[in-house]
Amino acid sequence: GHRILPKPQELHVDQMAIQNQFPDVSEAAIAARITVSPACPIPIAQLERDLERIRGLDLFGTVDYEVAYDEAGRSTLNIKTTEDPLGSTRLSFGLGLEDNFQGDATYSASIALQMLELNSLGGEARFLGQLGSRQRLLADFYQPIEPTRRWYVRPFLDYHSYLQPFVYLDERFADFQSRSLDAGGELGRTLGDFGVAFGGVFYRNTDVNLRTGDPVRFGAVEDNWDSSAFYLGVKHDSLDNYFFPKNGVFAETVYTQLEDTESRDMIQGRLIAARTRGRHTFLFRGEMVVDDLVAGNWDGEEFSSGGFLRLSGYASIQVFASRRAQGAIVCMKQLRTMLSDRVKLYSGASMETAWFDGPLSNVEIDRPVLAGSLFMAAETPLGPVFAGVGATDTNQFSPFIAMGQVF
Repeated sequence: GHRILPKPQELHVDQMAIQNQFPDVSEAAIAARITVSPACPIPIAQLERDLERIRGLDLFGTVDYEVAYDEAGRSTLNIKTTEDPLGSTRLSFGLGLEDNFQGDATYSASIALQMLELNSLGGEARFLGQLGSRQRLLADFYQPIEPTRRWYVRPFLDYHSYLQPFVYLDERFADFQSRSLDAGGELGRTLGDFGVAFGGVFYRNTDVNLRTGDPVRFGAVEDNWDSSAFYLGVKHDSLDNYFFPKNGVFAETVYTQLEDTESRDMIQGRLIAARTRGRHTFLFRGEMVVDDLVAGNWDGEEFSSGGFLRLSGYASIQVFASRRAQGAIVCMKQLRTMLSDRVKLYSGASMETAWFDGPLSNVEIDRPVLAGSLFMAAETPLGPVFAGVGATDTNQFSPFIAMGQVF
């Protein structure tokens, strides 16, 4: 019978070359991510990891390799990259919608422009505009400062404006309009496959006004002030899709010290882990905020804690807290349908829990809140869509529809 030969674990070549068909990207940026050398046998597993690092630049259409031989029998390992069909200037649109059919609806529409490879070191400019329940204008410039692109600087301007309701015991007493402008800069370093370590400083101007509600009772919250801050953080991101993840992990921890009338410390952590087996996808989502904020010193940060997969049964603007810990376990099953391959349907369920504390919390419960949801989901070219029902053990029950990023 035929004998099946094992796949080779190593390559033996005489030389190596880079065949880059995207002239906007320098060969130095590709070479900086290659750790193998023709001077010794090349483990194929290590070569594949190098190719993944090149793909992680998110600049190429394809990244692959081949071994070619010349007339003299000398072998060359060619690292081949092709131009991304999207080019180096990318325009994207976003749409977000959340409605619990109880009068607590939020929506957003956004447009983003990303300009890649603006110089030989790989500078990138990004501009974002968002309208809706929360308005945002962002401009930043990501600039590697050496050919390996391990170190970078990122100056930025970030403007936020949103309406924050004050809800207590399911009654809406007031609405505050918060506006803030951040101007700052960040220095970071990539840590190989682990992720990124970063730190930065920013200046913030905040303006909070009472839109609706009793001015005698809530007028003291109105104010305009300046503050400054520095932050340090680490981030790992191997998710295959940020809007509808199937595999990978996203983890981020950030420490911030804010200075205005007094010093204030905050630690934030986020974790998303996804794993798919066959037609089943399992996700874990965790979030933690520890903030020593004092009452009356609200700086315009949004502390909304409800919503689908955070605390289903509550609207996102219905629950807020300056200190919280939240977690969710989600299971989804892909359904067999006659629809196009570009549209995939899922049924799913989630179990969630949350703990709230702090002077800016409207939840007076001295135990973790439990919640869950049953939902249908559609993965479409325009983004994910979710519809279902959520409930909590505090007798909150609500149907919902959500579009856009929820994880």
